[in-house]
Amino acid sequence: MEERAPEVATFLSNVVLDSSYVSEWVFSMSKGDDAIDVAEEWVEGHQDIVNSWLQ
Repeated sequence: MEERAPEVATFLSNVVLDSSYVSEWVFSMSKGDDAIDVAEEWVEGHQDIVNSWLQ
């Protein structure tokens, strides 16, 4: 992938998902929250983390 899509490879290598965040997402979705809504809310509230993935 690094040769075909170096930007994607860099992005994926930068992504770090803390287990506490993943637990929050799973809990929210187990209560019936829509996965897309959960993701959008998380991104809005954690823009600094998302931005660090894009560097």
